[in-house]
Amino acid sequence: DYWHHVSDVCVGLALGWFIAFVVYLKLYPFFTHPMCDVPLYTLRPARPAKASNIALQRPESTLEGGTLPNLPAAV
Repeated sequence: DYWHHVSDVCVGLALGWFIAFVVYLKLYPFFTHPMCDVPLYTLRPARPAKASNIALQRPESTLEGGTLPNLPAAV
């Protein structure tokens, strides 16, 4: 028996359409959106800087010859 059963073809077709639809929605807006042909990453505004990135910057006093903050001694 070298033939595909009708149910195999139908399930494969449904699975392929579902996966293609999910991938499309991850990359593009829904079909009814006026700009549905433009990728989402070009429509979304840029993300603001995270607070954790700001906390890693040096204090201004260390840049202008000030003293470093008190750090624990190395063991």
